[in-house]
Amino acid sequence: MNKVHMFQYSMQISKDKLLSPRTFSLLIVVLFFFYTRLSPLREFAAMVGYNVTPWIFPFLLSNLSFQLTIAFCGAYFFSDVPYMQYKEMYQMIRCGRRKWAIAHIISILEVSVVLSLTMIVISILLLIPRLSLSFQWGEVINTLTQTNAAQSLPFAVSYKLIVAYTPLQATGISILLMIGIFFFLGLLMFAVSLFLSRLYAAVAVTFLTAYAVIIYNMPYYLQKKYSYISPLSWLNLANVTTRVQGMYTLPSYQYICAALLIFSILLSFIIVGRVKKMDCNWNNED
Repeated sequence: MNKVHMFQYSMQISKDKLLSPRTFSLLIVVLFFFYTRLSPLREFAAMVGYNVTPWIFPFLLSNLSFQLTIAFCGAYFFSDVPYMQYKEMYQMIRCGRRKWAIAHIISILEVSVVLSLTMIVISILLLIPRLSLSFQWGEVINTLTQTNAAQSLPFAVSYKLIVAYTPLQATGISILLMIGIFFFLGLLMFAVSLFLSRLYAAVAVTFLTAYAVIIYNMPYYLQKKYSYISPLSWLNLANVTTRVQGMYTLPSYQYICAALLIFSILLSFIIVGRVKKMDCNWNNED
């Protein structure tokens, strides 16, 4: 199998995964979550007589409940890795263990991109009919960040965020962070499943989730120290480049990007090395 065929195979894996019943059930959960979070915002926009610009996603991403939702989505969506159905046995024989593993790693990245973009699109579409297309933050978001009106919302709308970033910058960084976190979670679950089981993979993500909650409830002066190994905490865009009570509570972008890259490369090598040596137990799962 050459590189072109390997990419075609990874795209087929992604297609099968994204069109599975698991994806549609997850989509229902995500739609419900976004709807409950964005309904108060639409009501506020109607009350003040202005529409909302499409740039609300970075504020959602900085909210703890949304970070926990990301972890749940990743754990649920990647809970069936590694894919050890009988049809995969023939693919492994055809392309070899190394390329089979690499194709599945690429597929996790492809799926991570689709999941992240889907969430962005949902967060925009659910603003209709109070949606206004603009490259500025807009009247509603500016009002929420500079008054106490945001207290009626189930998520924080941070003034620090609109000062530190333009709407396109904040949204672009949010997308990249989402992709990186989903990819990391998928690789982590893949690696743990290969060495132990899918149950332990779910436990690993649960531990990361609980750790993020613990850090969120720590005093500010302790948060940065312990957040260096908490990828879910890095999604709080508002606190990455700004101070809280005079101190930084999260690592820098340079550290976050380097850490996600290094973790992903290490996990990829671990996965490929394990697949080349392990005994495969194939099953009849769909």
